[in-house]
Amino acid sequence: MKHPTKFTFLGFLFNSLVDSGEEIKVEIVHQKLRDKKLFEWLSEKYGNRLDLSLYTKSELELIENFFQGLSLNMNERRKVGVQNNGLCLLTAYCIEGAQRKEEHIR
Repeated sequence: MKHPTKFTFLGFLFNSLVDSGEEIKVEIVHQKLRDKKLFEWLSEKYGNRLDLSLYTKSELELIENFFQGLSLNMNERRKVGVQNNGLCLLTAYCIEGAQRKEEHIR
């Protein structure tokens, strides 16, 4: 999938979960990113409601690594205004990824 579509499409998926009332604590998202288990866990949790079939394994690894870097280095409350819902945080990470040049994601 081309840049920035890989981030915008994923952001739409997260946004649809939020719209349906889903919520994940921000702390859980940080833990799953530290463990490098985010997409595995999200796939188990949401099944076909989070269709990641358009992504290759390497694309998901790249995105997860990028998200992990943000998780470790960003004050999300100050930078993107998120402090409660981890799905909103993941959507903000997608926006951040879409804003950056592709060569700055790797």
